[in-house]
Amino acid sequence: GYVQANALINGDAKILSGARVGGHAHVFGKGTIKGNAQVSGHARIRDEAVIKALADISNHAIISGKAIVGSKLTVVSGNAEISGNAQVLECTVKGNARIYGNAIIDGNYCHYENVIICDEAQIYGNAVIKNKAYLGGHAQIYGNAQTFSSCCITGNAQLFGDAICGRDMFEHTDTTIIQKYYDAGIFISGNARVFGNAKLFDGV
Repeated sequence: GYVQANALINGDAKILSGARVGGHAHVFGKGTIKGNAQVSGHARIRDEAVIKALADISNHAIISGKAIVGSKLTVVSGNAEISGNAQVLECTVKGNARIYGNAIIDGNYCHYENVIICDEAQIYGNAVIKNKAYLGGHAQIYGNAQTFSSCCITGNAQLFGDAICGRDMFEHTDTTIIQKYYDAGIFISGNARVFGNAKLFDGV
């Protein structure tokens, strides 16, 4: 691999053929950069984290634990942190996003601002997650679903189809279990399933 002058590689870290580390990036512990992945800016790759394929890690992003990051179009930037056993594949993660636990993310999503994705949560398809959303438990978001503006999705809840979870309106299907989550906006939990063209907003 290629390492620029100001980048720091130490410990048992590995930069394999095709990978690039530049800027003031730091790869340490048993961190591995491989494929055509790039790490730059002040990014930190540590522990046993693996950055692979065409992943682009930059700014002040931190990848740690046994996290695996990388696919065709994986971009991690801003102050994003990915840790634990999380797998972050084809997506964009930025802002102050936090992804950890055993979360699996695979699709064309964008994660912005104060997003937290943890536990056994799974996100795939064309889902969009942004603006203070929280996903935990065994929650699943997929299809063209969108969640933003302080939504909390946990338990075994599912958000899919063209469903939207946000603010200012409140519509749901007869089979959907929705509970207002006070200051956090909207709380979707238990075995709730939100789907179709459902729109879930607080402010009613």
